[in-house]
Amino acid sequence: AVGSRAPDFALTSVNGTPDQLSSMRGSTVFLEYFAVWCPVCHAEAPTIDQLYTDFSPKGVKVLGILANPFGPNYDTSNRADQAPAQKQDLLAYQKTYGVKFPLLIDPTFANVNAMGANSYPTLCAIDGAGIVRYANSGGIGYQELADALNKAATRA
Repeated sequence: AVGSRAPDFALTSVNGTPDQLSSMRGSTVFLEYFAVWCPVCHAEAPTIDQLYTDFSPKGVKVLGILANPFGPNYDTSNRADQAPAQKQDLLAYQKTYGVKFPLLIDPTFANVNAMGANSYPTLCAIDGAGIVRYANSGGIGYQELADALNKAATRA
């Protein structure tokens, strides 16, 4: 919830790099909770990537977290294909949608559940003190997200 402390996580990226939210204290963090099968996530990937390009030089951490266990055919199969998302699905997602920001895997979905990310994408801006300053879901435009990051950056 906005105004609450973001739950800590220690997750590993699809490329094997570990990330821990508490180690990012002092930095503004933007999290996108996404599903590889989600058409809204697909459409929003360039927007999140633009945030990464524009805000990373300012010290903002932009991360995607896999928030749904199902693979890329879940939606197009009318939810019949419930094969789990695999590392290669995330790598294909990065390549297909031009994603340059790190994608993390939450193998037990503990952080996903703690954040209440049950729709895709769920988007959060966290200030340098670890407080959630913005949370929303669905296709959100660049300007709203950029404004949320700018506000979170001034609130630590």
